[in-house]
Amino acid sequence: MVKGVELTPRKKSVIVALDKEGYSSRNISIRLGFHQSTIIRFLQKYRRNGSMDRIKGRGRKKLSSVAQDRILVRSSIRNRKATSVELKRNWEEQTGVKASSRTVCRRLVEKGLLARRPRKKPLLTLNMRKNRLQWAKQHRNWSVEDWKKVEIEL
Repeated sequence: MVKGVELTPRKKSVIVALDKEGYSSRNISIRLGFHQSTIIRFLQKYRRNGSMDRIKGRGRKKLSSVAQDRILVRSSIRNRKATSVELKRNWEEQTGVKASSRTVCRRLVEKGLLARRPRKKPLLTLNMRKNRLQWAKQHRNWSVEDWKKVEIEL
């Protein structure tokens, strides 16, 4: 995580140019308005890596492999109503991966599976059921010609 403001590519190139001209880190910091430790730290990284860009791929390695992630995705698709805690438990039993339920959520989001709560559908009331039965009884003897006359509103 970056503390403070990150150096822009333009400022980085100015720092390198001033360093090559022989300016001290103190003079560069005064001239550009950055703390001297920022200049020193950047120049050390520049000399070590030979590049002004940040090195990618740093950080902790993933707990699971690509194959183990596929197992998680398949079990999630098979049981769409499963919670992340249930999926975590099943995943741990199948693959031995000890991960948190939050990690399970992150893996699924990486694969394009987003968590959604199913919308609750109101149940039919007794009155609704009576009305539907009455309607069905009224229309049970209709012919195909009668049904063709029905207009559908979209």
